[in-house]
Amino acid sequence: MVYPNKGLKVRDEKEYKGFFSVLFTSAPGTRQRLHYVVGVNSINTSEECVLIVDESDEVMFKSLRAFWEKINHA
Repeated sequence: MVYPNKGLKVRDEKEYKGFFSVLFTSAPGTRQRLHYVVGVNSINTSEECVLIVDESDEVMFKSLRAFWEKINHA
């Protein structure tokens, strides 16, 4: 989960805490695979992954080149 700022990240973690508790209980391996980060430059994996971007326009247009470099693995 990619967020444009820490405030939105913290808000969503609190707001959806119950949902993620159920998810992590029913699918325990999910906890190790789901990561919250602020900004695309915080993504530090070379593995294939799915990015869920909150407020994607703000994240993309803050640095379109950085966003493109993180998602372009062709």
